[in-house]
Amino acid sequence: MTTSTTAANTATTNDNDNILLQTKKNKLPLAILIHFNYYYSLLFAILIGRLILTKYMEYYYCNVFQHTLLLPVYGVWLLVEMIRLFVGQKGILLHDGLSDLATFILLSIFPQLWIAVYITFLQEIILSFDSILGMIMLLVLLSEVVLAVRVGSSIIEVTRCAD
Repeated sequence: MTTSTTAANTATTNDNDNILLQTKKNKLPLAILIHFNYYYSLLFAILIGRLILTKYMEYYYCNVFQHTLLLPVYGVWLLVEMIRLFVGQKGILLHDGLSDLATFILLSIFPQLWIAVYITFLQEIILSFDSILGMIMLLVLLSEVVLAVRVGSSIIEVTRCAD
């Protein structure tokens, strides 16, 4: 009887270790992507910010709403991007905070994804550089969301197995 109980406990421990290892493997690509996104976001902020400022000051807009919306949208993107990347890094590297990861996912989807769509496709005046940088940002955001969902589900699985 004790042999079967010991074997069952060993199997459960091995399963938990495998799940924990899988969680760490899932976290690594997301951690790397967030790390490089820090640099890309800085580049994006400088280049798109300069383009938006140039378009705001020197281009004529037929739609006044589009002209008025340009700077506040960029400001919101800039503020939320700093918060989003900090929370994502904190949720992945510092501790397995599911709440931080959920916050990262939600901030990635709204407003960042929609602002990237606006910058890439919906502005009245779209320069080719807007499209190129915006498409890269959309690709990075969608990749981060997919990876973060995978990491979140593995954290939930580890938590469920630990109970």
